[in-house]
Amino acid sequence: MVRKLALGLLISFPLLCYSESSVSISFKYEEGVATKIIVEGKSDNKMWVSVSLYPADYKDAVKEGRHIVRKLKAGTFIEVIILDSLHNASYEVALWNKKVECQEDWCKERGYYLDEVAFYQTGYFNSVKAK
Repeated sequence: MVRKLALGLLISFPLLCYSESSVSISFKYEEGVATKIIVEGKSDNKMWVSVSLYPADYKDAVKEGRHIVRKLKAGTFIEVIILDSLHNASYEVALWNKKVECQEDWCKERGYYLDEVAFYQTGYFNSVKAK
């Protein structure tokens, strides 16, 4: 019989005027394995959500991390990020007020950077299938 163990540790750092209750971060588990991260909330304005996922043994956050950015319309939002079987990983979720076009060397690859963070949460999730 396969025992399932799932542990999620969340550390929250709400910033600026965004209250912690305005944004909710949760995980969807299937058979003890985290399969999705769900970001829910409400915004009065257009914003951007960024989610970064890092494997437990990463050495280079830029090259080895998975970085997702999505535009949010004003109002209620639900963003679902598929975790692709990431185990023992850390995450960062942030809401941003501005997307700034940029051609400087440090942001040339993407062509923009996000500015004016309104919410930030980081944490670690562990999902293990043990026999």
